[in-house]
Amino acid sequence: MVRQNTSGDEAAAPTDDGVGASSGSGRVADADPEDRAEDEGRPSIEVDGIDVEGPSVDPREAPMEYVESVTELAVVDVVAAGDRVGDLLTVAREFDDDVRTAAGEALNLVGLLRPVEFDVWVEDVRAAAEADDEELSFLGLRALAQLAGERPQAAAAGLDVALGNLSAPRPDLRKAALSIVAEVGAVAPERVRRADRDVVEALGAPAAEVRLAGAIAAAKLLGADPAAFPRTASALFDALDDDDPGVREYAHTGLVHFALEHPEQVPEKRRAISVLADVTDADVGLREGATKEALTSLLALDPEYDL
Repeated sequence: MVRQNTSGDEAAAPTDDGVGASSGSGRVADADPEDRAEDEGRPSIEVDGIDVEGPSVDPREAPMEYVESVTELAVVDVVAAGDRVGDLLTVAREFDDDVRTAAGEALNLVGLLRPVEFDVWVEDVRAAAEADDEELSFLGLRALAQLAGERPQAAAAGLDVALGNLSAPRPDLRKAALSIVAEVGAVAPERVRRADRDVVEALGAPAAEVRLAGAIAAAKLLGADPAAFPRTASALFDALDDDDPGVREYAHTGLVHFALEHPEQVPEKRRAISVLADVTDADVGLREGATKEALTSLLALDPEYDL
């Protein structure tokens, strides 16, 4: 299949507002699906022997119908749906309420099924993320976060936007920003050093979902380069006693990872040893033996400590 950018100047001719799609005029009801697709200037996709037609409406004239058709397409051919990411972003930008919500859900579905589809659209996604409109900004940040999980270097195109949202008042914006920083920082910690204080603040945030995102970020950053995040290294211990079980679990996971990768840089080593001595791998969802290895690494640095 030839990839089509229906929001640019390739394949389908763009409309005045930059949204490219055919109007579907001149459709012959009884024509062969392949012939109809060719006549209407849209693709006909075959997936496992099933003929799936691309959207047949102009997203500007019938945005909800267009978005719904892309959502249906994503279920059977997410790569083909990925070709419409630009259109979905445009619809989300130009329409409000139910249409924007539906476009956001379609983008989220693409991101859940195949986040690498956002790679080719990363500049468009970044533009959405930096919008003044918080709803649109969230759609962009969430897509960048999904992409970061698979291709952190590609998602780094929106790193400046993520860093600027680490203290956002909305928990969903903050959570998405933390996810981007965590994934990019895991492979390039030097690029997110300035996030040290923000991760600490996230670990103490009122919203549990932000604290959880902070704990996940802490685990990844401390496993990569703890020297770059000294405040986070200390704050991780407070998260071990968080009221939320998910936060506690990730804090323990982060401590294990930290001790395995950089045992000499773990602060409060005796407290860490005491904590890990009371945790099993099953408690925090780790591979068998991980906690024992972490504990052994710390005890090797303090042989006089008696458990």
